[in-house]
Amino acid sequence: MPEDLLTAALRYAELGYPVFPCTPSGKTPRTEHGFHDATIDPEQIERWWSQHPGAHIAIPTAGLLVLDIDGLGNSWPSDPDQAADLTRSRLV
Repeated sequence: MPEDLLTAALRYAELGYPVFPCTPSGKTPRTEHGFHDATIDPEQIERWWSQHPGAHIAIPTAGLLVLDIDGLGNSWPSDPDQAADLTRSRLV
């Protein structure tokens, strides 16, 4: 699993999305300046994930549309019709 996180972080960076590590149990950045430290530099990303192999991947959201679907009362993620609606959206 930790290797998958590093691989995914590197892939996001390759696609041009700066990343930074967050705690696995929440959304707390593992870097000194939080999202301001986000980078697409593969060497920095590899250093971060070697220091924190189970870190979640975070991406600064400036300029992005973010859909937050977590929460126990939210049926959206498990409803196939609602999930299909997202695939009808235009992605750029």
